[in-house]
Amino acid sequence: MNFLRNVGRAAKAAGAAVAVALGLGLALTVAVPAQADPPAGTYPPLAGVCVDKVTPVLDALGQGIFACYGPSGSPVIKTRPVNCQIARPNGSTAVIDALRADIDAGTRCLDFAGVTRGPLDVSTRDLSWIQFAADGVTAAVRNDSPLSGQPFTLTMLRQIYTCQLGQVAGIPVNPLLPQPGSASRSGWLSMLGISEAQIGACVGTAVSENNGAVLTAAGHIVPFSISSYIAQRNGVEADTRGRAVLVPVDGVAPVTGRGTFNPAFPHRYPVYVVVETARLGNTDINSAFVGTGSQLCGNPAVTEFFGFGVLSNCGTVAAVGER
Repeated sequence: MNFLRNVGRAAKAAGAAVAVALGLGLALTVAVPAQADPPAGTYPPLAGVCVDKVTPVLDALGQGIFACYGPSGSPVIKTRPVNCQIARPNGSTAVIDALRADIDAGTRCLDFAGVTRGPLDVSTRDLSWIQFAADGVTAAVRNDSPLSGQPFTLTMLRQIYTCQLGQVAGIPVNPLLPQPGSASRSGWLSMLGISEAQIGACVGTAVSENNGAVLTAAGHIVPFSISSYIAQRNGVEADTRGRAVLVPVDGVAPVTGRGTFNPAFPHRYPVYVVVETARLGNTDINSAFVGTGSQLCGNPAVTEFFGFGVLSNCGTVAAVGER
């Protein structure tokens, strides 16, 4: 895995397309983008606004056919050679609203949005959520802590974060949460089945997301995105894991023995490309995003390399809605 990490870092720095060898001897060419946006002065045929979690993998899968404008960078993005200057959105709701506004204006400056949530408003069928991969969240602890290797259950974790269980493996536990609004926090609370109001007073909040440096004590425990952990190990995200290790939940490991997302992990959720429903039949949208033979779904090894789980029904419209 050191080879993968070093190659990935070099590619990230250079913005190059490189061949890497995955666990089973598979040759894989991954174009790792050097920046959040397409290079200045270039415009992808299909332009999208995306959350930070899916921007790298969608850019790698897109291979110049489609590309994301992520949340980092200048306040304004330009998606076409003429006009099409848009305030840069940040977060699933904001990128969906940017796509909705473009559809309403009829400007065709945006073609899709890359998000980590399904529809919140199903009053219309204007937008379609196409699922392309799986992500999930699990607990991370220090690799030198008595907590590592402990059999955690969902019930135990819920009790820890509601402060009903204060000791595991003979040591006090110190639960932590990322900042409000982060994907890992919302995904974790959803997995535990608790609301913000139910978070216990013993929980430390507003720590950095998907960053092992926050685990400074043996009793610390924090939610960690599974895809981010794998991507960091593979070198396509900055490696901030430190001493963090992911723990199984209810006896199921989040990562397989070959280092990929475990499709059997029970606490997972799909990630999506959102497009205008009326354009699903258009040749460009269809070939890019719809079905297992689409550009979006045609290279599952890339999806796995960026830490996500492969879906057998990739490219399927999973939901429709307004936003």
